[in-house]
Amino acid sequence: MSAPTYLYVQPNRIYYRRRIPTLSTYKSPLMVSLGTKNKNQALIWSLSLTKEFETVLNSFAFIHDPIPDALVHKFMQRRLKQFVDDLKRQSRMAWFTGRKHSFSECDRSALQHALKTLIKFGPHHPFPVDAIDPEWSPTELSRVMEIFDQEARKLKSPGMMDHLVREFKDATDYAPRSAEHDAQIMQAYLKSMLAAAQPEQEARQPRLELTEECNAPDVSEQPSTVVANEPAPLLTSGVNLITSELTTRLLNDQFEAAKACKEDLDRSTEKDPFGVDFAGVCERSIKHAQVNGTMDNKTANARRSKIKLFCLLTGVQMVTEVEQYHLRIFKRRLAEVHKNFMRSPTHLDFTWSDIQELANASADDDLGRAPKTFNTYLEQVSAILSYAQGIEDTSINGKINTRKLRKTETKRGRSKRAAFKENELKELFKHPVWQGCRNENRRHDAGDVIHKDGLYYVPMIVAYTGGRMEEIAGLTVDSIVKVNGSYGLDIRPHAERRLKNLQSERLVPMHEHLVTQGLIEHRNHMRSKGETLLFPELRPKSEKKKFISALRYNWEKLRSQQLDGNPKGLDGHSLRHSFNQFLKNQKDVKKEVRLDILGHAGEDLNEEIYGDEEGMPFEMKKAAIDLQPRLF
Repeated sequence: MSAPTYLYVQPNRIYYRRRIPTLSTYKSPLMVSLGTKNKNQALIWSLSLTKEFETVLNSFAFIHDPIPDALVHKFMQRRLKQFVDDLKRQSRMAWFTGRKHSFSECDRSALQHALKTLIKFGPHHPFPVDAIDPEWSPTELSRVMEIFDQEARKLKSPGMMDHLVREFKDATDYAPRSAEHDAQIMQAYLKSMLAAAQPEQEARQPRLELTEECNAPDVSEQPSTVVANEPAPLLTSGVNLITSELTTRLLNDQFEAAKACKEDLDRSTEKDPFGVDFAGVCERSIKHAQVNGTMDNKTANARRSKIKLFCLLTGVQMVTEVEQYHLRIFKRRLAEVHKNFMRSPTHLDFTWSDIQELANASADDDLGRAPKTFNTYLEQVSAILSYAQGIEDTSINGKINTRKLRKTETKRGRSKRAAFKENELKELFKHPVWQGCRNENRRHDAGDVIHKDGLYYVPMIVAYTGGRMEEIAGLTVDSIVKVNGSYGLDIRPHAERRLKNLQSERLVPMHEHLVTQGLIEHRNHMRSKGETLLFPELRPKSEKKKFISALRYNWEKLRSQQLDGNPKGLDGHSLRHSFNQFLKNQKDVKKEVRLDILGHAGEDLNEEIYGDEEGMPFEMKKAAIDLQPRLF
């Protein structure tokens, strides 16, 4: 059931609307204008407002004194008797009919664990990682969580609280009058059920003692004390473990502290062992890779964000804590994370419960990660654990196997994105961007102005070379080179733009249409202005953004305009697919030539490139590219 968002949508405004509990429905609800038409933004704000609303309501919750213990105890006795009677009847019918008893010993044990967790954490929180017994088998864990979810849903179901209040009133002649009273009744209900779920041999003891024991303060709720003989975990200097619920903001502070730590990465681990905190291991792995020149800042930030999310969803902060079941929890919980999580500053303070609330109010299609993306998370976790074990000699659970949890693709590579058909390609380049627009600021309206910039050239270059949009958008003025009287694009990584892999470095001949459309003159003009980038207007405004980010709006709009709404979802990668398909259909084009142009590795050593320093001979690649007809 979706969590309430209290949104009231009007044509020109979205409101937060909520009725005040216990007031007559004839009273007008509280309504607050959220000042936005964006439903996603309104949803985020509504969650924050709900928290504030609950805080105000809680301030009124303690106006009445709590229910006296004697009355709570009386209700528990009645409830306990009812639970026990129900169990006896079930057992009697199981004996008579021969059917399986609904309370097997396995289920009884799972029920006890689930109820104890509900009593400690309440029904409004997901099953906490800390409550999981590492000795449980996957089947046992699944059963405990299933019962926990089932009982939590029952407690939260409409009418359940009213039913318990009526029972309490019948048993005690006392009318509950506050939310605190409701909480006492619900706890008594759960503790009575827990007492009834004890094994039969324990049932011979007076169950009244069990109810009294259950009704005593839960010592587990008190701050835990450290065992005197148990050494504190070794942490990176400056890093402290988070004692409250994890949030990204708290993890950011932890990782920043680890990043700021100045320590020798090459030292005796016997004399001076490394910290076992995830933040420290992650930051040291990044420093180690960057010293060796194998990781840039974007890759480093991607590793940090993935490891932080792993910690946030599993509650784990030390590499020595990780067990196989943590990976299973991560897989299950990541499937509930909104695809836009961390796109808003408010997400920095989201706990796992907040993430679940956002998920409950969202469509299923907006949740989870694609198989390939999920697998990269596992790869990063595996990389951190391998670094801790292999480089820092940290003792890691040897049974961890991330390969068991990898997701398989549900679509063939060719099915993920459709390729442009020839008529669609022709239609795309009939757009005013290439045929003449109103002016520089009205690129989608027909006119007689042709403005040659990144929006004009990047899709053309991708269509003629099969390049990736990002690598083409980030070309430098020095990328255009002359080879044997012809021009080519020397695609290499640089300080502002990396490439996907080693095979992406390549020399690609330029189609003659690009030359006649003034790409060389454009390069010369940019160079005369002192620019280093071929399309400086596409330079990202931050490290987290890509070159194609500046193109996204106009590129999406022109595709929709030319392709009747673009129902097939054709995009820049579709141009690459079209180019690849075109070369595949040319019998005279060798497979090695096609792979080299696209920046793909061969399938085996025999297909690796044995041409000159720049791959297959330039002339062979030039001949293949020139087979393409002009786009317009």
